[in-house]
Amino acid sequence: MMTEQRKRRLKAKIQASRGRLMQSHTFFALLLMYLKFVAVKDMKKISTNGRCIYFSPDFIDKLYEPELDYILCHQIMHIIY
Repeated sequence: MMTEQRKRRLKAKIQASRGRLMQSHTFFALLLMYLKFVAVKDMKKISTNGRCIYFSPDFIDKLYEPELDYILCHQIMHIIY
């Protein structure tokens, strides 16, 4: 079970990434605003079903800011294509 503190930290990390992308890659950032982010304990990395982005909290915790930005854009490309 995740603590509330960890949930807030992950949410802030994802929101910060969307904020950075809003400045550098507005198209991707706008699309990310419409997706729900869901933490899944048993997932290895990250995936999408077109409406949600499912992610491993451990995986997100290990990423540096540019890596997270790239991975979120990558997930958007899965949805677009």
